[in-house]
Amino acid sequence: MKLLEFIAHGLNFIPKEELLSLVELLRGSISPSLAILVLKQIAKFIEVNAFLRTSLREAQLFNVLSHLISTEFETINQNRHRASSTQNSSLSDLYECVISIIIRMLDKMPENIRSFREAGGISALQSMLLKDDFRDLALKVFQTIILQDTHSIDVNILIEILQTAPRSNISLKIAIFNALGNMFLLKESAKDAFREAGFVAAISVIINTPWPLKQEEIDAIDGGVNVMLKLFETLFSTLDCSLTNHPLNKSLLTKLIGVTAITDALRVNGILKSE
Repeated sequence: MKLLEFIAHGLNFIPKEELLSLVELLRGSISPSLAILVLKQIAKFIEVNAFLRTSLREAQLFNVLSHLISTEFETINQNRHRASSTQNSSLSDLYECVISIIIRMLDKMPENIRSFREAGGISALQSMLLKDDFRDLALKVFQTIILQDTHSIDVNILIEILQTAPRSNISLKIAIFNALGNMFLLKESAKDAFREAGFVAAISVIINTPWPLKQEEIDAIDGGVNVMLKLFETLFSTLDCSLTNHPLNKSLLTKLIGVTAITDALRVNGILKSE
C-alpha cells in the first residue's frame, strides 16, 4: 500500500493494473480492517486522478461495492450485538468508506450513475435505509444521484419506502422527508419527480401514522409526542417546499389529492380529534 501511494504521489503516476488488483482483492472474503485500507487507497488514487473513475467503473467496482453492502456487510451487521465496540466502530468506518467512494465515483459522471443502477446499487441503498445507523449515508448517495440525474424512479423509491415503512418507524419517515426537502431546495426538477406519487404518499403517511391519544400509546412511541411533532413538521415543510416557486405543482395539488384531502387525513389520523 505504501509503495503504491509513493508511486502515485511521489512520481505522479497511477499504476492502473495494480489499482484494478485492489478491486479484485475486495471481491474475495476480506476482513473489515483490510477492506478499509484498500478502500482508502482507492479513494486516494481517485483524488490524484479523477479519470481513474472510468477505469474503476470498467473494472466493475460498483458491482463489488454493491455486493459488499448488500451481502458481506449485512452478515457482519447481523452479528453486531455480539461484537465488541471496536468491531462495531470498524463496521461503521467501513460503510463510510464505501459511501464516500460511491459519491466520489458518481459526481458529475452520468455513465457511472447508470452503471451504479445496473450493478444493483439502488437496491443495496434501500437495505441501508432501513438501518438507523447507516440511513444518513444511504440518503447522501440518493441525493448525489437525484441532484445530477433527476430520475423519477429514484425519487419514487424514497416515496415507496415512506408508504410501506412500518407505522412505528417514524425516524425513517422523518429522514426521508428531510432529504427530499433538501433536494427540492437544491434542484427544482426534483419537485417534478415528486409530484405524481409524492402528494399521495404524504396523505398516506398522515393516515397511517395515527396520533397517540392515550398515555399508553404515547409511551409506546420511541421519543413520544415530540418525535410525532417532528414528523408532521418535516412532512408539511417538505410539502411546502415542493410547492414553493412551482406553479405547476400548486395547480395540480388539489387535482391529484382532492381539495379536502389534508384535513380529512388529519381527522382520520386523530390529530384534529377533540374529546
